[in-house]
Amino acid sequence: MTAEVSGRSAPRRVVLADDYDGVRTAIARLLTPMCDVVGHVSDGAELLDAIARLRADVVILDLNMPGLDGLHACRQIKMAAPNVDVIVCTAADDSELRSRALEAGASAFVAKFRLADDLVSAIQHGDRSGQRSPDGSDCDGTVDQLRDVRGRFIDAQEHERHRLSRELHDGV
Repeated sequence: MTAEVSGRSAPRRVVLADDYDGVRTAIARLLTPMCDVVGHVSDGAELLDAIARLRADVVILDLNMPGLDGLHACRQIKMAAPNVDVIVCTAADDSELRSRALEAGASAFVAKFRLADDLVSAIQHGDRSGQRSPDGSDCDGTVDQLRDVRGRFIDAQEHERHRLSRELHDGV
């Protein structure tokens, strides 16, 4: 989950937008080994400023937030910063809601109860088939490649993601 910066790889810069502090904390702990979580907001109205100020590459966005709901925030993000990937992460796993989020410009839709399984993959390739990574290679199979390269570290990391996912599910 890196972007090419001046000939070197840099972690993707992620902003978290969720009105529950515990959810933001758990997502940050999940992503920190792979991404640079540069900030978080609890209100949709704060989000656009945070994205520009923190130079975000990815936004993890809850749909039900005060100030500006996630669907409207997603549309505004894509108009103001079309290169920012928006990953909708919500407690509702509803096909109509998923369609509306994708129509609003979301790169991916992740149900919070499947967070540990799906969020890392969504950040890596935004659920876009055939998407290319910054070095031009296919993103397909990235998780499997990471397992091969990092072995036991990845297994431990997956165990932690599953634990955090259970914690989020129980708290939502």
